[in-house]
Amino acid sequence: MQKPIPILEIENLRKRFGGFQALDGLNLSVQRGEIFGFLGSNGAGKSTTIRCLLGLIAPDSGNIRFRGEPIRPGQRDFLRQVGCIIEKPDFYGSLSALRNLEISARMYGMKPSSAEMQEMLVLVGLETRGNDAVKTFSQGMKQRLGIAQALLHQPELIILDEPTNGLDPKGMIDLRNILRQLKTELGKTIIISSHILSEIEQLADSFCIIDHGKTIAQGNTAEWLSEKNMLLSIETDQPDALAEHLRQSGRSVEAPKPGSNSITLTADRSEIPEIQRFLAQTGLPVYSISPRKRLEDLFLQLTEQSERHAGTH
Repeated sequence: MQKPIPILEIENLRKRFGGFQALDGLNLSVQRGEIFGFLGSNGAGKSTTIRCLLGLIAPDSGNIRFRGEPIRPGQRDFLRQVGCIIEKPDFYGSLSALRNLEISARMYGMKPSSAEMQEMLVLVGLETRGNDAVKTFSQGMKQRLGIAQALLHQPELIILDEPTNGLDPKGMIDLRNILRQLKTELGKTIIISSHILSEIEQLADSFCIIDHGKTIAQGNTAEWLSEKNMLLSIETDQPDALAEHLRQSGRSVEAPKPGSNSITLTADRSEIPEIQRFLAQTGLPVYSISPRKRLEDLFLQLTEQSERHAGTH
């Protein structure tokens, strides 16, 4: 069976600003109809990638393909298929939500009917606030209106840059539900750039982690967070001695942090009983063994490895 063509592919993308290499051969692939988490620390290259994708800046080299076809920076046919929110959406605060949508639509060269704009407000849960001034909206409501704005021209691909910034827990839940609805009911492909890993873990079908402008991990979220390669945190008041015992048994153990009373190693879930027996045989005190497999743990593990690798070059 032929593998489906990704809706978006970025290959070997490079961008330098003076002496700073913002993107250093970045690669990623997004499948049609999925929610894709785009992750990285501040300065990792997320915003630069999005700006290259949208034609706001030109990459130095590399390829960007949409539905298998190469795109050029600013290519109008591609941009008509993209809706985006970069940072916080901007609106005219003294104007109503409907009036703001009408103005945005005109910028796209569109003249939607009142019914069509109201339909967008229903989709994002603002159907009763269409005639209210946007300055009366909470940050979460403005984010939802921003999504309605991004959907006006019926794009196939939606790009959201840090959409949960400034949202309270209810706003985050509302946004999460809307994004799921866009995927399941409308078949939209959504790319979310975010540093709130717990949200991406709940939402994303797949993800990409970048560091220093390079891709350091990409894949299916469920597969990466399976019972393989779990992080085991072992609490003890003799971390150095216990770590040495484990190393002598052939296991790779992260160096205990100064002042820490725990050590961390990677193992499959099926190996935990064997590790428990080995720890008991050492005669050293062990107070708890905590297996973890969260996206946050994976992110920290991979970015720390990347930092160590970068420091050796």
